[in-house]
Amino acid sequence: MNTYDTVVLLLGDSGKDSWSRSEILDILSSELRIEKKDANSRFTNAEKRSDFFEKISDTPAKYKFTRSGKSHYDTIKRLYAANDGFRNNLRLFLDMDFGPKCYWDDLQNLQSELLVVDYLHLQEGMPEVAENLLKSPGETLESLNKALASLAIIAGIDFAPKISIINAGDVLQIEEIKTKHLGRFLHVEGRVVVQTMPKSKLILGAYQCLRCDRVMTIPQYAYGVRTEPFECENEICTRRGPFRLLDPPDSEFIDYQDIVIVAMKGEVTIKIHLTESLCQPPWIRDAKVIRVCGTMLKVDTISKQGTKMNSFDWVIEANSIVMAEDTNTEPPSEDEIRLFQEWAKNPDELRRMIVDSIAPNVHGLRPCKDACSLSLFSDWHWKDDPRSIVERSSIHVCLFGDPGTAKSMIAKDVVYLAPKGKWGQIINMSRGGLTTVALQENGEWHIRSGFFSQGDQGITGLVSCQASISNK
Repeated sequence: MNTYDTVVLLLGDSGKDSWSRSEILDILSSELRIEKKDANSRFTNAEKRSDFFEKISDTPAKYKFTRSGKSHYDTIKRLYAANDGFRNNLRLFLDMDFGPKCYWDDLQNLQSELLVVDYLHLQEGMPEVAENLLKSPGETLESLNKALASLAIIAGIDFAPKISIINAGDVLQIEEIKTKHLGRFLHVEGRVVVQTMPKSKLILGAYQCLRCDRVMTIPQYAYGVRTEPFECENEICTRRGPFRLLDPPDSEFIDYQDIVIVAMKGEVTIKIHLTESLCQPPWIRDAKVIRVCGTMLKVDTISKQGTKMNSFDWVIEANSIVMAEDTNTEPPSEDEIRLFQEWAKNPDELRRMIVDSIAPNVHGLRPCKDACSLSLFSDWHWKDDPRSIVERSSIHVCLFGDPGTAKSMIAKDVVYLAPKGKWGQIINMSRGGLTTVALQENGEWHIRSGFFSQGDQGITGLVSCQASISNK
């Protein structure tokens, strides 16, 4: 709810037909739990809507609703009455105990803008809402957020939090996304390869006519160009500008960021649109594996001539992001631990077994396999401060020799045996492709993850390294 709607609703609920300015400040400061100076600032901004408020006296200053202001209050009240049942159900859900988890306690101690809710808990406490979320996420999330905003006042929070859903069903692979998933709430996983810097986006523009000072609010589209007034709404003015976009709190802005994730099993990518507290500096998620829950939308494809194409791009509007495990290993079972302990009694035999497991279809070359096996058991200081480490923990291996001597087969098999590995040919990469680089496209800077970033804390294998040597 924007500033205008909040002021209109609170004054209308007071039961009076007119208010002095001091009465208005008392109502706002009491209901919103804010200081008088903040209440004065809010009403000063709302007062600019001359179509909502009319000043009926100067000494003392006294105000009342205009006809459109009274109509706007009735509309907001009807919407709140329709949501009463939904709000009560949400309150019951927040009071439920899910083991040690109680979402009402989380709400009262909330420090960020998002209240994280597990979808499995939502299925248990509000099954109909959980089912509707997957089919109609837009309407369901809007109802949840409106109900949560009103409950936040009861919980003593002075901002409007939003619900962030995690673990929304089975993980859908990016390469399996089809047109049938448009408008659905999806749970996808992938590695971050491209990120933009966080920026501001206008979602509700307050435009002031510079000829008559009339303020008009224009909702903005989620994607595309900015929408401005065609002409002044003042029946006396009706000029087509000029208009000035007002700063917050008159206009509403949010933080936004775009990232691109790639499928875990291939090169299929999809764009993720982030807003508000989901936005983070690029280096935090660089080349990391994430799980995203959000709504899949379509975006117009624009040709070089500026016309809209008949095809559309896909984008997922994220509701939550969780860092995922970046390895394909699982904790060993008790039987496996006993087996490892038995092997450890004979280290020479254990080493022979490890060497034999590398490229078993390649006969001989045991010294090369032995050297490559050492890289599988290095890097034990990932979480330590690098300044406290004297010796290098990583073991690097360079294989060189005549063509056709199975160098690539041995190195590739080591990469596939590792819990996390990245394999590539340097002949297909630019020099910037080996590291994280900043690229500018259409005037916007992107952070693109390179080969070594995606293989961080794992094994990376490169073939044809001689291609990187310049003749100069």
